[in-house]
Amino acid sequence: HAHDGPRGLAGRAADACGRFHRLGDADVVDRIFGAHDVVVALQLFDDLLQLRQVIVPPAELPGLVLRGYHSADPEIAAMMNGGGVISMVKVCSIVMISSTYSGMFQKTGLLNGVQSRIGALAGRIGTFGAYAATSVVAGMIACNQTLAIMLVQQLCGKLRSHAGQAAIDLEDSAVVIAGLVPWSIAGAVPLASVGAPTKSMLFACFLYFLPLWRMITEKCGRGFSAK
Repeated sequence: HAHDGPRGLAGRAADACGRFHRLGDADVVDRIFGAHDVVVALQLFDDLLQLRQVIVPPAELPGLVLRGYHSADPEIAAMMNGGGVISMVKVCSIVMISSTYSGMFQKTGLLNGVQSRIGALAGRIGTFGAYAATSVVAGMIACNQTLAIMLVQQLCGKLRSHAGQAAIDLEDSAVVIAGLVPWSIAGAVPLASVGAPTKSMLFACFLYFLPLWRMITEKCGRGFSAK
């Protein structure tokens, strides 16, 4: 409000400082004296004061925890609506169901034949190459990152004798490669949330540069060495 004039700005600044002092925000008060743009600082103070005045009644807290936050303001709703325990039921169900597969495969021996083939593949293209190849297939079949990680660990876990080295291989393969599968949750959900086309995955450079770099360094004899 530049039309307030110097005295109006000074008065508002003093009032804001006093109110924040009473609220116990000494750090916010200190910021106004270092601000070069007083108008911007005062606008920030006004916004913070308005937020401080929003008090959620205790009776509404259970609803917020279960259903998440929903604002009546369309602009705020576009950014803030969502959350809550109900919104995480599907994800939790996927994780719980996926967690049962590892034990089922281990006890039934369904993957023993596949494990032997992966071991032979590791002898030809390298241990991490086998991790990466298995991650591609697992990510395409599992359609979610959690199950893909568990499958790769189940299939490739015996390729490494050191647990730390196996964990790094798993992170550099199954964790990142799952995000490159368009129909996987790790790839489809981020694209849908921002309205991006599938071809935008080409710009997710880290997701495919990391496994490629690991394969190159392993071939050159400079692979990861866990201590």
